[in-house]
Amino acid sequence: MRKVETTVFCLAVKRAAVIAIALSMAFSTSAQWKAAKEVSPFDELTIAKNGIIRQNGYLLSRNQIREVLSENRDILHQYNSGTTLQLIGTLVSIPGGCMAGFGIGWLAGVYIAGLVNDDNRASIHLGSGILIGIGAVGIGTGTVLMSSGKKKIKNAVLWHNYDLRSDATYRLDFGITQTGGVGLTLRF
Repeated sequence: MRKVETTVFCLAVKRAAVIAIALSMAFSTSAQWKAAKEVSPFDELTIAKNGIIRQNGYLLSRNQIREVLSENRDILHQYNSGTTLQLIGTLVSIPGGCMAGFGIGWLAGVYIAGLVNDDNRASIHLGSGILIGIGAVGIGTGTVLMSSGKKKIKNAVLWHNYDLRSDATYRLDFGITQTGGVGLTLRF
């Protein structure tokens, strides 16, 4: 019986370590983020499948993305609501996963240890079933929220890029002209 308790405890510690590592990776500020150059609201953004947003090949932090999108309040609101949905989804699905994992582990541990008899079988099934059910609802809800948040962020980036292409904007730059000379260039 002691070995089962140790195994369940080790699995719980491993799960907690994986969650802690994932959270630290999600909220870390690595050298890649600091290496991003100054951002421009006139350059397009690209978004990868994993949700990383770049401008001219440089990774952007959330604050830099907000700075780029601040030219249009509707796009900025769309991006902010997407990040909020992703955060809420994460905060709902992590406890849901823990509850479901604990319910499954509890049920398996009780059966492996042989602690089930006719008197307590119904209460063990009910208790673990409730934990697994609540955990599954948390995981499902969190996944839906994270997915819709990711979609809102993607739409904000696409909307920003569409606005750049469709606006009749112009820029006056100092640089190399098409003929190879140096001077003022007017870009439409």
